[in-house]
Amino acid sequence: MRIKAQLSAGKKLHLTKAAFSTDESAVFSYLIEKGPFFGDAGIGISQTFTYDRKKFLR
Repeated sequence: MRIKAQLSAGKKLHLTKAAFSTDESAVFSYLIEKGPFFGDAGIGISQTFTYDRKKFLR
């Protein structure tokens, strides 16, 4: 399980970097595209991710 957690953290870091280097729609389509690979967690990450980004930009 530890390896899986590390991979998950790595994906989150990658997504955070992507948010600042591309426009939001491209990031969102990336999340939707990659979502099935980590199931429900993918949906949770995309929701949290967009919410945090909006909060951060305020």
